[in-house]
Amino acid sequence: MSSLTDAKVAWMANELDERWLRLIEIPDAEVVDPFDHRGWGSLSINVQDLDVLRPALEQSPFRIIEDSANLDISRATRTMQLIGPAGEALCLTEVKSKIPALELPVARCPVDRVFKPVLLADDRERALETYQNLPGTEGVKSDTRITVINQARKLDPEQKHPASSIRLRENNLIEIVQLDGLKERPVTNAGLPAGIAFISFASESLPENLQIAWSGSLVRGAMGELFQLIKHES
Repeated sequence: MSSLTDAKVAWMANELDERWLRLIEIPDAEVVDPFDHRGWGSLSINVQDLDVLRPALEQSPFRIIEDSANLDISRATRTMQLIGPAGEALCLTEVKSKIPALELPVARCPVDRVFKPVLLADDRERALETYQNLPGTEGVKSDTRITVINQARKLDPEQKHPASSIRLRENNLIEIVQLDGLKERPVTNAGLPAGIAFISFASESLPENLQIAWSGSLVRGAMGELFQLIKHES
């Protein structure tokens, strides 16, 4: 395993000067299909206006796989699905007004930040156990139709998948989606999974079995995914 000490790193920040995405260059990293492997498959990002962003995306390394469409539950929310240059899936989410039933955050600037990582699992219950150990979290289970996954995997467009949403503070979420036939995510020689390598969460307290995570160590979940816990000073 090689070291990340000298790896090239870049940060993405929004107009509020909040860093929300870290890019790490690992030359041997594979470009993977985000819907075929266990682990972090997608990031949902708040944006203000999809119509304004679309022309720039058409001339970019991003590939649009699902054009802007209203959510079934509300016309006040639209999404656009992209595949990025490392094979990561991105769901740009425009929330025009607050929706009590969904409690999704409204973007504060043209491209705000990640508010929901999506974890692909072949066992929803095992995946859920990891995150229900965190303080103040509880998963809400449902069966969900996810058009972009059904299209990518050539499934019936109406097929639903076992899912669970874990609500965090400030309308942030973790979504777990159970799919059949998922492969193990390739690992680079630096030890990080290809694509979306890990997610960082802020927390004010931790149970005893996760206290070591305060050191900045990466924690491994039940699906082999990595996440980091950062101490939040209230």
